[in-house]
Formats: sequence, structure tokens, C-alpha cells
Amino acid sequence: MPDDLQRMTFSLCHLNARSTRSTSIVTPVRYAQMVRGRAKHHYDPDGAYGADEDLGFQEPADLNPDRVEAMQRSFQPLHPTIAQRMYFL
Repeated sequence: MPDDLQRMTFSLCHLNARSTRSTSIVTPVRYAQMVRGRAKHHYDPDGAYGADEDLGFQEPADLNPDRVEAMQRSFQPLHPTIAQRMYFL
């Protein structure tokens, strides 16, 4: 089992589409970092719930439906030409 995990992790370091060499961070984690870094293009910071508000962890039952709806309205739609692409690469 440990050898399988090490082999899988090593393989994941060689899958990055933006690099011709191995990377020090496994590819799924790197792609998640890139998506997080570009979140400002998808979320209106001036909306009802800006990036400076710490919502913390909340159980789904604790979420106010009005609050969830306001947060969803703050997300901006993707442009149609990039909606079906892995544009974060």
C-alpha cells in the first residue's frame, strides 16, 4: 500500500499540462490553486458577501436560504467561449 501511494503521487507530479518537467506539487492540487487564484474573476467582491467576510464552516442546516441566494447571485457567469474548456491551465 505505501509503495502504491508513493507511485501514484510520483505519477501525479508528471501530469501538469503547463510543464514539460515534473513538478513539486501534484497536478490536481496545483490546478486547484490556479482556480482559487482566479476566483476574483468569478465572484463579485462588492456583492452582498465580499471576500473579507469570514463565513467560517457551517453545517448545511445552519445556512439561511436568503444568505445562500445572495451569495449565489454574487457569482458571475463564465463567458460562453470558455465554459467548456479548462481555461485555468
